[in-house]
Amino acid sequence: MHKQDRFALAYHASFPPQRVSSTSRKSRVLSFVFHMSCFLIMLWTLTFSPPGVALTIAETRHLIDRTGFGTTPQDIERFKDMTREQAVDYLLGTLNTPFYTRPPTFVQKPYPDYWQKGWREQEMIFFRINEINQLQAWWVQEMILTPTPFADRLTLFWHNHFVSRFDNTLITAPFFDQLTLFRQAGSQSFRLLTRKILQDPMMLSGLDNTSNTRQNPNENLARELMELFTLGEGNYSENDVKQVARILAGHGVNPTQQWRYQFDASAAVSGEKTLLGQKIQGTPDEELDQLVDVLLSQPQTATRLAGKFYRAFISLEDDPETVSALAQILRNHDYAMKPFMRALLLSPAFWHERHRGALVKSPLDLIVGFSRTLSLMLPDQHILLDYLQALGQSPFMAPSVAGWEEGTAWLDGKTLVDRTRVLTRLWTAVENPPPPDNNGLIVRFSSESRGIPARFIVTANGQHLASITAKLGADTRQEQASNEPGNLKPMWETVDIPLPNASAVLENLTITMDADEPDTHLFINWISFKGYRFSPHQASWIIPKGSSCLADSPLGSFYCNLSLSFDLTAPIRSETASLIDRHAPLNANIEYGTGRLRPQLSQPGGVLPAGMTPYSQIPARSLLAITPFRHSVDRDNHAATLKALTLDPAFNLK
Repeated sequence: MHKQDRFALAYHASFPPQRVSSTSRKSRVLSFVFHMSCFLIMLWTLTFSPPGVALTIAETRHLIDRTGFGTTPQDIERFKDMTREQAVDYLLGTLNTPFYTRPPTFVQKPYPDYWQKGWREQEMIFFRINEINQLQAWWVQEMILTPTPFADRLTLFWHNHFVSRFDNTLITAPFFDQLTLFRQAGSQSFRLLTRKILQDPMMLSGLDNTSNTRQNPNENLARELMELFTLGEGNYSENDVKQVARILAGHGVNPTQQWRYQFDASAAVSGEKTLLGQKIQGTPDEELDQLVDVLLSQPQTATRLAGKFYRAFISLEDDPETVSALAQILRNHDYAMKPFMRALLLSPAFWHERHRGALVKSPLDLIVGFSRTLSLMLPDQHILLDYLQALGQSPFMAPSVAGWEEGTAWLDGKTLVDRTRVLTRLWTAVENPPPPDNNGLIVRFSSESRGIPARFIVTANGQHLASITAKLGADTRQEQASNEPGNLKPMWETVDIPLPNASAVLENLTITMDADEPDTHLFINWISFKGYRFSPHQASWIIPKGSSCLADSPLGSFYCNLSLSFDLTAPIRSETASLIDRHAPLNANIEYGTGRLRPQLSQPGGVLPAGMTPYSQIPARSLLAITPFRHSVDRDNHAATLKALTLDPAFNLK
């Protein structure tokens, strides 16, 4: 253990606080003595401690796994010559970065105008479900591709602290604004974030403050603000809840004006309020400022927040001494996040060996970390959304305003089996990577069969182009033999079909299933030609001669040997597709706002990761670095070793 560990918390606690309140002369003297003592400790440490020691591979893996998602050889290389302090400072410097990839176009203002067209209608509900799926897929993709995963890790932490849920609002676009708030304000100050969340449209809508008025009080946001976001249960009275509801009355949104924040003076409560024995009165903004001041001045708030970070980044075991020291750092720095996170990540508790592999990966940790570690690049992330849902963690869909229950709640006998099944499915995609993107002819499909993989024939303009055999299809016979419930959708796979010549003009394309047994099923998600996507609902069924099949299944869902014919002369651009154009079963729709085949970067001049290390070439020392447990390494077969490591139950720990 590094000697300077013993003084890390004292070092950070000695920083001069950013917010100074009036104190008595005695308090100032005690404060001077305390800070002078810390200074002498630091001086002793600098004088007698050895120079900083470079991180070991195990330490690097530990730091990256806790502050990001999985560990790659590139991560090991980046940190190999850094000390703990240098590595932590590097990570803290990445918190100010913007999102790496461009979000779906529908989140850009002005928001879609369907809110003004009767947004409770069934078609509009479908439209918003489509949008939330796109936003989920984008964020999962962002977490996989980003070169600054610590920023997304902290954003995810706040997403599970200040919880807003799609289920009870059916609102989508403002979610991106909330994520941006978490990323920007959440990396600066808990005080700033708490203040801004009280005027966040998603929070105000999700916790019913839009209906909190002087005439009809609604206490939902007031109660959760104190119980879940700041003080914790038992540290306030019912009268305090009523007083906070009075302060928050009138703060809402305008659904006809882009769902922006709006203050309604006619719904507000004027006059003095009393919270936790302190008087609050002023303009609406001043009262919100005073409300946050009162809540954050209570020591329970800092202790509760420090404890939540401790459980998320260090250990599920109680450590009141470390949590108390971290809480004091929060208060000394007026809840600024970087000094607090630096103290947390340099604390002796964080680096103690007993805390390595002591946390349970959430489903997002597991799937995103696996994808980053194995350089898994899928055509899009929708299948990962299916797997996240099966494992119990879909972004923007926490089970309640309390968020997801972390830690050992993620693991039991059933969930461990489900996780292994998901990772096994993902391994089939790793071992069969998709073709590179191009402007040629691409078909995206999935399949299931009983032992014999699904096959289909592709013809264009009446000429045979290719015969395709599925590689990633689900084997229902194997699943039944292993007593698997079969509730995981088969992996989508993408095939690049060569054209007779680069300048070929295709007017019609036909896909015909060529199966030998009745239990073979084929699902076409979309085809792409010269950058345009075509959805099955734009196509039509053709019954081959002599076939007894009935063309009564949803377009794109083959349950027998039918043909599906596409007209390639009428492409639909995703950004201009009408609502009915996007309405199709089995997610086989033109994906609203993300019809592109490659993710787009948010900053001009950026480069997507193209040279990720193939999993079969990951060196043995990196294999050891991605797991929190000891495992023998077959130095002659790194790929087999890596697969064994990731399918080991201990891979669920970090």
